Amino acid sequence: MATGTGKTRTAAAFIKRLFQASVITRVLFLVDRIALARQEEDAFTDHLRDYPCHVLRPGRCFDRAKRVTIATLQTMIAEYRRLSPGYFDLVVTDECHRSIYGKWSATLRHFDGIQLGLTATPCTADTDMLPDPEDGLFVRDTLQFFELDQPTFRYTLRQAIQEAHLVPYRIYRARTVKTAAREGFTVKREELDWSAMDQRTRAEFKNLFARSDTITVDPQSLERKFTIPERNRALVREFRDQALVTGHSLGKPIVFAVIRRHAETLAQMFDSHFVDLKPRPTVRYADFVVSDMGGGPAPDASAVIKRFKEEDHLAILVSVNMLDTGFDCPEVVNLVMARFTRSTILYRQMRGRGTRQAPYIGKEKFTIFDFAGVTDLHGDNEDGIDGSPIATSSHSPGLGEPGMLLTLDVDDHIDPLSRDWLTLDEHGRIVRSSEHEARWVELIGSRVQADAMNMDGFGEWSFDEHPLNALGGYDQARRVFGGADALGKLIAGINAVVCGQPETTDQAANAGEQ
Repeated sequence: MATGTGKTRTAAAFIKRLFQASVITRVLFLVDRIALARQEEDAFTDHLRDYPCHVLRPGRCFDRAKRVTIATLQTMIAEYRRLSPGYFDLVVTDECHRSIYGKWSATLRHFDGIQLGLTATPCTADTDMLPDPEDGLFVRDTLQFFELDQPTFRYTLRQAIQEAHLVPYRIYRARTVKTAAREGFTVKREELDWSAMDQRTRAEFKNLFARSDTITVDPQSLERKFTIPERNRALVREFRDQALVTGHSLGKPIVFAVIRRHAETLAQMFDSHFVDLKPRPTVRYADFVVSDMGGGPAPDASAVIKRFKEEDHLAILVSVNMLDTGFDCPEVVNLVMARFTRSTILYRQMRGRGTRQAPYIGKEKFTIFDFAGVTDLHGDNEDGIDGSPIATSSHSPGLGEPGMLLTLDVDDHIDPLSRDWLTLDEHGRIVRSSEHEARWVELIGSRVQADAMNMDGFGEWSFDEHPLNALGGYDQARRVFGGADALGKLIAGINAVVCGQPETTDQAANAGEQ
């Protein structure tokens, strides 16, 4: 069902009928973020008042008096083994298009009750024709899990707009900002911010520019591996010039960014460019929201999202993987695509954030501001139905004479645990890169540094405590570091350095069994 057409309400009605028919006694409703769990709890309280629900949180016992349990995938992956396969008669999986792969599917396969999957993007196209081949893996695994070749029921965006349940949209294609293309993204030496690169990346670019003053890069590398400051400034200027056109509502714009650094940069720029609209100089008109995991401290995501929905002065929110699915804010009138994605599924999820009706602010349609070239890539130009373009680029930048194509081994799918980008193998399993290992090392270092004065020893139990449990605990650490033996050597090394324990061969080999 298209975003905004009532998947949760439909699921609630389905659950209620099964309860009334005595077909089920307990229900598990799975989401991939705690913020969505709270959102579903509020919805079920409204729609299923006779069947009390609760949100299962890590480390807490199941409330067996409640008929409906709402939980995140992250929590259930650690808890499901405590329950019998028959404990839940019905398992409802929200955003099921990305939950049926790897270790997450074990949670669903454990229970032998009825399985119901909800998604706004039930893609059933020829997987060989999708721009992102990884989409094909998700589509294949989802349909195979439910033993289907087509969704059981569909209510499309086209139908919802035609029947006036959702608002149509229009597309603004960037005029002053260079957008990406299928063949790559052309970059000149003087455009780059060399100071923002790490030593390895800087050396790689110097080698590339030794052959030519212009190179071609994978569009997904932009802001992940390098940044073009003037491009970001031009994006913010052009958005303001177009979004504040007389007769158009600014609403609550959502900006989709690439990584945390990009989100912080854009939030600061938007805040500065809209300073004249602030009620007071000290308030934030634009802010950013990212996962709290890794990369240092971040503002509490739930608190920022709540402020964005409830406070008038926080009008613009820049997001990295936090608002692309499940987020419900009818006042969103403008979407800013500042990141490139080859994933049709992810693009359609992001597009769906603007479809909800809000007649009380005069919302009749919403606008997609495309500064990344994603609307062209995904062929989004459905005249008279879903939306039509209102502006096009004045020119299409050519590829010039590129030195080579710089690529980045990152896929456009999101780990439900860390809200980070995934790399998948040919079987749809998560491949952990050196970046994942670096994140673990950073958190281990902060954990040891914080407790060094009082630490008697570091063991496998330490991975199941804060903050390491947020990344998946000991089982996940074992996979990231290459197995129990390798992790055991790491633990023994930490104890030798911090606690003065002798690092023997036997200790290193057996550390993982402590």
